[in-house]
Amino acid sequence: ATPTIQPIAKEIEQIAKTTTLTQLIREKAAKGFSPSSLSNYIRNPIDFYKQNLLNINEVMQVEETLAPNTFGTIVHDSLEELYTPLVGTTLTKESLNDIRKNVTTSVARNFEKTYKEGNISSGKNYISFHVILKYIQTFIDAEITAIKDHSIKIIALEQSLSVPLEIAGLDFPITLKGKLDRVDEFDGVTRIIDYKTGKVERRNVELMDWDVLTEDYQFSKAFQLLCYGLMFFKMHPADNLTIQAGIISLKNFADGTLLFAQKETARGPKNHLITNEVISDFEQLLGQLITEICNADIPFTEKEV
Repeated sequence: ATPTIQPIAKEIEQIAKTTTLTQLIREKAAKGFSPSSLSNYIRNPIDFYKQNLLNINEVMQVEETLAPNTFGTIVHDSLEELYTPLVGTTLTKESLNDIRKNVTTSVARNFEKTYKEGNISSGKNYISFHVILKYIQTFIDAEITAIKDHSIKIIALEQSLSVPLEIAGLDFPITLKGKLDRVDEFDGVTRIIDYKTGKVERRNVELMDWDVLTEDYQFSKAFQLLCYGLMFFKMHPADNLTIQAGIISLKNFADGTLLFAQKETARGPKNHLITNEVISDFEQLLGQLITEICNADIPFTEKEV
């Protein structure tokens, strides 16, 4: 005797864009699409619909151990607090050693602020606390090493940007908004730096084909860097800028700053510079993506994640 097995076919979820939903999308567009919300759409339109339009997130549970997003907040806030006194200055060994002395105090303060009920005296939280200390101390040590051969000047930290977008065929306000973790000058070249506490690899920010940006989620970090670059260019329209944009992955710190790059072949030379031409090409691609999101005839269709 054998049991009868009924295969369960998983249906792909689809959400039609009703008049009410279309209005919700327009309200979101006016308030502002963030690079991470657009990346969420690329990953899975249903997640974008639930999380970014309806604001339905996973059920929040009481944290007994540090969640990844809380971990990231503590790292970001600590780096901002430590480096704020250095904004507008060129980094020196003395100034970096001064802020290095305050790492433990700063992390402890931000731990308590972000994770009020957390006990960091034992267990996984104790380990997390010391991992964050190690991340930030290693970060500052790397900067001390870098300034032996390079000049680094801090321009801004945690800079909020919000810029209007004009997209052909869409007759309602559209805004792109985000926050730049750090803007600096590295040997005279302006760089936009995004801190990531998760692992990011160089292949995630290097492009051979533009189309993958809005099709393949593994290039979401490159997509986000170009969003930041677009906002920065629009905030400085008369400056005739050439910039670089990169990610510092604290979990993959040995690889250094992972700069956005274009290349013709897998092993070919890399162009790290982001110019007006690069931004113009990306803006067209971004316009197509936002047009798709706003198109009432294209339902939100689930992707296999």
